[in-house]
Amino acid sequence: MTQFLETFLNKDNKIPGYERFSCSSRYLRFKSDQHQTPEDYRRIGRALGYNVESPNFMEKLRRRRRRLDAMDCDIPYDYLKHIGADRDELETCIEADAALFEEERDKPRYPEKAIVRYAAALYGTFPFPEGTTEERAIRILLESDVARLSKMISYPQLLVVVLGPGHDVSPTYVWYPPEAEFRRNHIRIRSLPGSMGVTRLR
Repeated sequence: MTQFLETFLNKDNKIPGYERFSCSSRYLRFKSDQHQTPEDYRRIGRALGYNVESPNFMEKLRRRRRRLDAMDCDIPYDYLKHIGADRDELETCIEADAALFEEERDKPRYPEKAIVRYAAALYGTFPFPEGTTEERAIRILLESDVARLSKMISYPQLLVVVLGPGHDVSPTYVWYPPEAEFRRNHIRIRSLPGSMGVTRLR
């Protein structure tokens, strides 16, 4: 994967109603919401290795729990145990999320914008006319002199379409299915690309 893709994720083409782990995260949030007392936090914090006597312990664990419940990071089995989440039920939810992903990937897409690389760590947006199909958007980018360097169309949580420099390149489709690998002590969640070390121009 290129640094371009690893370091920048466009938020402009968000697909309404689609969330990569929608079923799984709803299930975890439901279970987690039942364990919100200070004693629950101390119990969960001890299980996850926190110093529960630290003055900022509660806020640190609160931030982490938001990520855990959203399936946004690796999930220790100890966390599932302490919020009363059942592994088999969670696996069923992940299977449902995978089915939703397959449905979403086959739908037509109409991007609003692309991201264009002007120089190292320097990016700008490239708008498309309303109702432009993804296929047409790719042709527009390939024909544009403004977008002659690396560019991409990103649909957060679903897909990134990457085009290298030049006018005669084939797009690379990088999909982000709801992948969760059950390992010995935790569930490994495939992460999404971040947005580090870039300057964005409007």
